[in-house]
Amino acid sequence: MINFKQEEIAQLLFDKLKEEFPEISLLEISEQPDHSIWVKVASPKEDGLEIIEASGKKSMDILLNHGYHILVMPFEDVK
Repeated sequence: MINFKQEEIAQLLFDKLKEEFPEISLLEISEQPDHSIWVKVASPKEDGLEIIEASGKKSMDILLNHGYHILVMPFEDVK
């Protein structure tokens, strides 16, 4: 189960990405069986790779500073 701090940090990560990619929208924040946190976002097809690259350093900083493994997963053409 995601705790308050994990949810807060995942939301902040999404908010930072939203500044760079205003067309994305949050689908879900969920915990995976390996205890990593996935931030699932709807994105245009052409932005998926750029979103993953932009989130990489931010996700690594979160892991090093807070100990939470948070990944951003773009999903294309989700309505």
